[in-house]
Amino acid sequence: MDHLTNLKLGFYDHQLKALPSTGNVLQAQYSCDEVVVYQAYKESIASWAVQHQSLVGAPGFSLKRTSWIKPNFTWMMYRCGWGDKEGQSNVLAIRLKKSFWDEILVEAVPASYNHEAKNIYKTRDEWQAALRKSKVVMQWDPDHEPFSNNKYPRRAIQLGLRPEFVNRFVVFSSSANTTSAKEDT
Repeated sequence: MDHLTNLKLGFYDHQLKALPSTGNVLQAQYSCDEVVVYQAYKESIASWAVQHQSLVGAPGFSLKRTSWIKPNFTWMMYRCGWGDKEGQSNVLAIRLKKSFWDEILVEAVPASYNHEAKNIYKTRDEWQAALRKSKVVMQWDPDHEPFSNNKYPRRAIQLGLRPEFVNRFVVFSSSANTTSAKEDT
């Protein structure tokens, strides 16, 4: 598990002081070449992915459904019930090529017709048409305090990769390190 040392670790209260308290905040581990995203899976998929460094061929992994990625580890842990939700007990850290991450963001269409969508699309109908055709759905949800689960005013991003884009995701993720964030007990 030498690649775990590549993740930058720090104290939560130090990070918290550096973050904006409101607005849409994209928190991620990244370098010039890579961005780390997180996904929660059941043990059989996660074990396969870590062993084979790929989601391709993982038993139970479907290329036919939208697959949600999150660059914010704390948000991922909140969404999977801190690893206690059935089918989401193992969190994978997946390194994506920065160029693919940038493409994901360019393809993303807001999940709701909010202020952000209104700045991009002239009408609700135009936005709905774009959403139906989108390869990636972008959603901003309340960020959560990890010790109490209280919501912060700032929002964390999650990106839903539609099936036609998931095929590209598993190819890009298979060329990067995949690490389970679940501790051995």
